Amino acid sequence: MIARFVATISAVILAFNTGYSLAVDSIPIDEPLTKIALGSCAKQFEPQPIWQSVLRQSPDLFIFLGDNIYGDYDGEKAFTPTAETLQRDWQLLADEPHFRNFRNQVPIMATWDNHDYGKHDGGAEFELKQVSQQIFLDFFDEPADSERRLSPGIYDAKVIGPVGKR
Repeated sequence: MIARFVATISAVILAFNTGYSLAVDSIPIDEPLTKIALGSCAKQFEPQPIWQSVLRQSPDLFIFLGDNIYGDYDGEKAFTPTAETLQRDWQLLADEPHFRNFRNQVPIMATWDNHDYGKHDGGAEFELKQVSQQIFLDFFDEPADSERRLSPGIYDAKVIGPVGKR
């Protein structure tokens, strides 16, 4: 029953606004996922030992639900980001040892929310929306020739699992 529930939830989650690293392509699409981990609100300016606990659960896939970084906050104060500060903040996450180890072992799909987009409660008016999109897609190893790099936002969907277990 739980596996069926997880498969149902994964189908719903994978159908919305996602970005994923090339590691996701290594998941056999004809096999059902049995364990999906979910998370959000990773503060790139703080240690993240939580990744060790998540890794011990041996997930088939991790889904970042947004606020994967805080591109408009440095741990002390909010600020208006620049392309350089957004790049720096994603690099801080990439360099975090526990996350780096996790990322090397578990495929990741991700969507973004306001803080990783770069502006608290930001929307289409955000001046860096296209820059932020490209930095996000670079971080999650989206191919350079991907259609997603030409469309607004990070929209995508991926179907995983055999018929009847997607």
